[in-house]
Amino acid sequence: MRVTRDDTAMSAMQKTRRLLLILPVAMGLALVATALSGFLHQRAVRAALLRHQSDAILSMVRRQLFTRGRLNVESVKGFSEELRGEGVLCLAFFTCAGDAPALAAAGDCYATTVEMRRIVKESAASEVVDLGDRARIIRRRPSRREPGAVEQSPEICTLIEFEPRLIADLEAGAMRTLGIGGAASLALIVIALVAGRIWARADRLHAQLERDRRLAALGEMAAVLSHELRNPLTSMIGHTQLLAESLAEGGAPRAKADRVVSETIRMRDLTEDLLRFVRANRIERSDVDPAAILREAAETADAKAFILRTDGAPPRWPLDPNLVRQMLSNLLRNACQAAPEGRPAEATAAVVRDRLVYVVRDFGSGLQSGEAELVFEPFHTTRVRGTGLGLAVARRVAELHGGTISAENHPEGGAVFRVELPRG
Repeated sequence: MRVTRDDTAMSAMQKTRRLLLILPVAMGLALVATALSGFLHQRAVRAALLRHQSDAILSMVRRQLFTRGRLNVESVKGFSEELRGEGVLCLAFFTCAGDAPALAAAGDCYATTVEMRRIVKESAASEVVDLGDRARIIRRRPSRREPGAVEQSPEICTLIEFEPRLIADLEAGAMRTLGIGGAASLALIVIALVAGRIWARADRLHAQLERDRRLAALGEMAAVLSHELRNPLTSMIGHTQLLAESLAEGGAPRAKADRVVSETIRMRDLTEDLLRFVRANRIERSDVDPAAILREAAETADAKAFILRTDGAPPRWPLDPNLVRQMLSNLLRNACQAAPEGRPAEATAAVVRDRLVYVVRDFGSGLQSGEAELVFEPFHTTRVRGTGLGLAVARRVAELHGGTISAENHPEGGAVFRVELPRG
């Protein structure tokens, strides 16, 4: 098959389009991957940020609430604004030994003082606990002896709850980045899908225009052929038949004359097929019996060569009876020629999802690879004496009715032709 310059350009354009479709999808996935990586990294550094903020808060607490190593209870009760500004929610101080009441507590604590003492006793000497929307610091302050004092001060346990603002800000930023990345990725994928659908539609329109252009040229050629050849061919058939009848049967002259008659008839059939193909440009619908049309088409082909199933056919359907009969005749004749001897083809008429469906199946060798669409092209035929217009006419009739026709191989062998026609 010759590859034209237009075919090469179309192939290059399709490759470019595929690349343009892949790029936004890849960019979208990269955005999502980057945002997700940042989000996961934020989760990994959460503990480090908690430790950093807890160290800063502990340093501030020691500076504001302890004087010479002793807790200033009045300062705790005041719960300074500076500590509130750093996100401190709760302060509680206990003597680590015994079960004495809290030395001081202030703020919005998560638990009662009794529960907090229990928590402190069950915790390690130095611990930072992540509670989600807040964090808890537990720290034991070692006892120390002041200069000149008879006794050393008791060991003090500290419980601080604070709002992890650094983490909250980081998580909010990570979530915003992830959301923006996801939205951008979705937008890019949607753009790619829309562009793909637009290009696919453009390709279908281009193919339709190209087919219409070929059909227009074929129509002009058919008009010329019908005008120039139809009458001479009819005259030739009549005279050659008379000539053949005047010759003795069994001789070489009679065989040659019969050959001329058959070939002339084949030429006439070709012109008739061309005319039918060109004239199939408009339809005249009427409510008819689709099962009866199938039976009539089978009669024109060879009724004995088919098994007809019409139980699922509707009683009436809006069709152009002449064109649909011609379409079915072409499909049935094609199936009859493909079916092996002694194995009749099958034809079915039924309603499927509010569409009239005709299915014709033969039990022959099936379609060759890549031939499912080519069989409907004008003049495409695998038979020596075929015109290659029967299936082209069938597709034309289906399209004029707003329907579709398709061909495929049956899993159990043979080819299946399926016609779907809407109500109107």
